[in-house]
Amino acid sequence: FHLFDTFTKSNYRGAAMVDIYASEKDKMLMSNGWFDKHMPDINQQDENFKRYLIQNTLWWIAYAQLSGVRIDTYPYPDLDFMNALVGAIKANFPKVFVFGETWEHGEPLQAYFAKNNIANTHNSQLDGVTDFQLYFAINKALNEDFGWTDGLSKLYYVLAKDYLYQQPNNLVTFADNHDLDRIFSVLGNDLNKQKMAIGFILTTRGIPCVYYGTELLMNDRGDHGLLRRDMPGGWQGDTVNIFITDGRNLQQKEMFEFIKTLNLYRTSNPALFNDGKRIQFIPEKGTYVYFIENADKVLGVFMNQNKVITSIETARFEELKLNKVGLNVLTKKEQPWQNQLEIPAEGILIIEFKK
Repeated sequence: FHLFDTFTKSNYRGAAMVDIYASEKDKMLMSNGWFDKHMPDINQQDENFKRYLIQNTLWWIAYAQLSGVRIDTYPYPDLDFMNALVGAIKANFPKVFVFGETWEHGEPLQAYFAKNNIANTHNSQLDGVTDFQLYFAINKALNEDFGWTDGLSKLYYVLAKDYLYQQPNNLVTFADNHDLDRIFSVLGNDLNKQKMAIGFILTTRGIPCVYYGTELLMNDRGDHGLLRRDMPGGWQGDTVNIFITDGRNLQQKEMFEFIKTLNLYRTSNPALFNDGKRIQFIPEKGTYVYFIENADKVLGVFMNQNKVITSIETARFEELKLNKVGLNVLTKKEQPWQNQLEIPAEGILIIEFKK
């Protein structure tokens, strides 16, 4: 372990690891300080321990036949060791997807830890990182009034910085997770807002990660025990069982079908989501529009944070040469494409156009 005369914790400042003006002590505390009193910092420069950690990781991948590895709190350990660890995984299991949790502030700092960032002297080999910047933007986008950089504009500006990444499509996106308040509670238990948040996650670039229970509107917040509680149903003492349709209320049924529909659409169109060209338009008047295009089809996503139905001029998107009729992905009904398009109040509209 890294040991000190008295309990010494990390300063939790990932910026110290990239700051060209950083104090050596600040960098040492970030990397070697303990995460908490019950979480000592291990010395990954020790050759025997380094070898043990790498061999142990490779054993688990082989034994459990893992397809992916998530590395917790990636910026905190010794970064040269982390590069050696990921390099060993890739050398032995080249198809295993490895991504790091990067709970940092600001796109440049987050991008520093992604693969092939020229500023990173530790030569990160991570396939991807967690996209906390998009998570922060989702929270603000759906909870604040629309403005030049506010409301849905937040989403636009985060994606406009994807030039920082070699492979932005490998970013792991999410609306909440085991460390964060449930997105339904963050959005004021508003079903329409949750649909916008999850609809965005399931159609924007990156690899979507939907936390269990989000599809059934679990809304816990605060204590980690609550954020990670069991799904209600099937356990002794449970009064409801949301594992079955009859155990869900009307809103839970609606959210479940919403996510199911979009997940099935994604899995039915891998070429579109994996390789499609993405185009986003500057948000206007509380609306945000983006498209995914490949040789066969175009998918249009239209978001409206206004509390009223909002009409937009379709001539703005003429570069896409869209057909006059599309398919509403969520309702599976024909969607006319005329001079004006109405987007539901506080809603998301997803339209597929064949070529």
